[in-house]
Amino acid sequence: MSTVGIPAEVLQDWGIADGTRININIGLNRISAQVKAIKDREGILLSADIKGLLGLKKGEKVRLGRKNQAIFLGPVMGILTTGISSVVVNGSRSRFFSRFCKASEQFGVKAFVFGAHDVDFSNRRIRGYQYVKGHWEKHVFPLPNVVYNRVPNRTSEKRPEIKLVKKGLKDLPGLQFFNPGYFDKWQLYRLLSPDEEISKYLPETRLLKNKIDLLSMLQKHGMVYLKPVFGTLGLGIIRLTLKNKQVYIDRKVNEKHTRTVVLVSALPQLIGSLIAGRRYVIQQGVYLSRYKGRNFDVRITMQRNEQGIWVPVIIGAKIAAPNGITTHVHNGGSVRGVETVFNEVFGNRAETYLKWMVEISARIGDVLEERLNSPVGEIGLDFGIDVDGHVWVFEANSKPGRMVFNVAGGEKARRDSYRLIPRYALYLSGMRGSVLLRVIS
Repeated sequence: MSTVGIPAEVLQDWGIADGTRININIGLNRISAQVKAIKDREGILLSADIKGLLGLKKGEKVRLGRKNQAIFLGPVMGILTTGISSVVVNGSRSRFFSRFCKASEQFGVKAFVFGAHDVDFSNRRIRGYQYVKGHWEKHVFPLPNVVYNRVPNRTSEKRPEIKLVKKGLKDLPGLQFFNPGYFDKWQLYRLLSPDEEISKYLPETRLLKNKIDLLSMLQKHGMVYLKPVFGTLGLGIIRLTLKNKQVYIDRKVNEKHTRTVVLVSALPQLIGSLIAGRRYVIQQGVYLSRYKGRNFDVRITMQRNEQGIWVPVIIGAKIAAPNGITTHVHNGGSVRGVETVFNEVFGNRAETYLKWMVEISARIGDVLEERLNSPVGEIGLDFGIDVDGHVWVFEANSKPGRMVFNVAGGEKARRDSYRLIPRYALYLSGMRGSVLLRVIS
């Protein structure tokens, strides 16, 4: 018989009598169990069948909550990714996912990693891996309360099996699926530009459809960037600068910065070879403030906490390489602590700018969530401040890179980042006010 031993004080607070049979929700599954009062104020006793459902071990933390006439045990969070075989062997991906699982256990969230082929919708279960005492352990879990999307790249997101499993999970009543997928640059602009509060911080952006649009933007702004719609890491970015009827074309080719100078009249014939059939956006160029003679911008990583509130996890300054056209580390840029850079460049205005950017970031996160009609738990935003002091938003990433954590104080921020994922899962699952208990048997 399924039984749950619950601290007597908790049962009294909930108005549940010792020995009562009650429904217990574990993930999206439900069982009937008898509750028993125990003296241990911080412990929970679980019969073998219930422990087996979640792969719980003695000493592990788990949460217990009550909603209406049911008890909730968990919450359960699945982490969707690809290449599971590389996750469960030693290496960078294994360390990355194991940190999420260890952080989750601290908050009583049962976390596991799974792939698209591991989901068994008909039997309402998922074959996944949990991280236990320094190693990965295979287990069959109930359908989770929350799914965290960590599919690693756009190519994987486009796979039919990933699309299918994402749709199936999102359609499940009661399941919260957060971080819906990667943004592309044109989609992002169309999502954000209608918002009056945000639009004033966005550089004018158009989809490159014809040469007339390009010449119009170049003549209007004097400098524009061509960016691949589905680009990442600064790859494929081209800067065009108009000077005295000549266009200076700066880009990176074979890891080297190259500059080509052509007459404006020659640009339409050249543009096809530059973009090589890829979809590009044209983005208004901005003359950025400089640090020690180099362009810089700012990366802010924002995450939601257990109250659903956006908090800044880390803020770093990205410094361009000498003559670099972007600040991406992949293109020779570097990351510095933002306080050092801002204090030198902006003096007593530094704190105001940082506060301003954090407020804009939170607004962007809210708007994206509203427009996508899906929970968004983390975003990485790239800001610039031009020579006139105007703040610009260049980019928002749904799965921000972690290079920015390689700054002074970054290790603490990295730990905070891992911990915020299960904290947000508590918010999404409705178990924020639940009781944190330790499995004693």
